[in-house]
Amino acid sequence: MPITEINRLPVHYQAAGQGPTLVLIHGLFSNLAFWYMSVVPILARRYRVVVYDLRGHGYSGSPPSGYTTHDMADDLHHLLEHLGDERVHLIGHSFGGGVALHYTVLHPERVRSLTLADARVPALQPPLQPRGTAHWKRLNTRLRRAGIELPENLPRVAYSLFEDLAHLRRSPSVTEQGHGDRMGGFLGARTGNSRAMQRWSQLMRTTTAHRDLEDPAGLTVEQIRGVKQPTLAIFGRRSSCLPTLRGLKQCIPHCRSILISNAGHFHPVLKPEGFVKHVEEFIGRVEIEQQQTVISGSG
Repeated sequence: MPITEINRLPVHYQAAGQGPTLVLIHGLFSNLAFWYMSVVPILARRYRVVVYDLRGHGYSGSPPSGYTTHDMADDLHHLLEHLGDERVHLIGHSFGGGVALHYTVLHPERVRSLTLADARVPALQPPLQPRGTAHWKRLNTRLRRAGIELPENLPRVAYSLFEDLAHLRRSPSVTEQGHGDRMGGFLGARTGNSRAMQRWSQLMRTTTAHRDLEDPAGLTVEQIRGVKQPTLAIFGRRSSCLPTLRGLKQCIPHCRSILISNAGHFHPVLKPEGFVKHVEEFIGRVEIEQQQTVISGSG
């Protein structure tokens, strides 16, 4: 279990395969296992794939503060320096997409391409309504019917994640399409009195994460407009993060967008083969175009 110290913070990571480096960043309530059992084995046939646990998640450390996308982009920068990777393809899901986007803004020279899978970016999507509103009460009722109790101090940025979990609990298509085993552990680990939920509750009580996770941390619309890297935005058609997709298309005109039919927030896990197909096609084109640029430049 490789763990490196970054600014006195232990960061757990795994790497597999050979070739151009892809870095996959998971979202909230998750860890590198989100990618490791489904997406990584496929991508590792052609690429060197690096996955890691964000601070406060998995086997990485949980410092008392520093949970904004800016802080986590800084963690990523030091991890890549430790691994010796100068330029990488970034792929981020959900909150991890915000981290990937923020890293691209801060270190554009280190990013070959950017893939955002159902990302939710505060600067591009209106804040969710606070607890106590009619929307909150309806959401809480649906979640309880699905057997999901929301933890206290849940950041609003995470509401949509639990809403999608509730939909998956209710949806017979998850089982009918053979996704029951794939999602069972993921759902179970994030509901009830699980170890993952206990750690999350502790994180909310003992750190500044409940505030930091909602902080744009300087990632503005103007900065996003400056992104020049080849960008792919791949979202589920039922996703609650579609306002971010619309914002990305407005801010990054060259951004290529894909909507996954009959899917929501967790399409990379539910439909990994299709997700990987789109990612490989996108990165393959980027590799060819960048190689042609180098050849023409040297000539």
